[in-house]
Amino acid sequence: MRVLIYCRVSRKEQVERGVSLEAQEARCREFCKLHNLEVTQVITDPGVSAKSLKRPGLKIALDLLRKKQVDGCVVTKLDRLTRSVMDWQLLLRDYFGAKQGRKLYAVDDHIAVRTAMDRMLLNIRIAISQGEREVIGERTRDSLSYKRKNGQRVGAVPFGFDLDPTNPKGLIPNEAEQATLARIRELRGGGRSYRAIADELTRVGIKSKNGGAWSAMVVSRICKRSA
Repeated sequence: MRVLIYCRVSRKEQVERGVSLEAQEARCREFCKLHNLEVTQVITDPGVSAKSLKRPGLKIALDLLRKKQVDGCVVTKLDRLTRSVMDWQLLLRDYFGAKQGRKLYAVDDHIAVRTAMDRMLLNIRIAISQGEREVIGERTRDSLSYKRKNGQRVGAVPFGFDLDPTNPKGLIPNEAEQATLARIRELRGGGRSYRAIADELTRVGIKSKNGGAWSAMVVSRICKRSA
């Protein structure tokens, strides 16, 4: 059976967990050798999230599967492909379902998608993976929100504040920018669009945090952060 190996890492995983592309490929090749699978191609997506199927390497892999140039795909873990229940359903329908007949092997998850039972069990695994990702996301958002409300710095210094000279992690209000924030909220409350607010700030000569041009995106971020 001809298969391709697909490997993916995000930058965070590479640095913090050591889940390198080379290690994934070696693990998959070992599996293929053990099960007499012919590896025709190794495709990688370095530093790319699994939140979407729109990845350069994955597009190539799926194209090979669709054109039946390979019979299956080998990954180290299911989350190398996707962590989304919706995306998994698309993959199942278009590539790894009974009609399409392409095979999927997840080496470290000990899963081979070949039968209806395999697909049912995999649906459960993907649902759990997505749930775990959503829980992590909620905890991260809550933590960042708590820090902001308590005047702690989170990433870049936000508009309306300056760094506290007595506390590198703390923030103090910037009076001029706070006045601009109040004006932004006033304009937004009056029904102005983000673009219209950006144009008004530019017209009256108010500078953004970095001195650059105001844009609808910048105003949108400020409104959402200060909501």
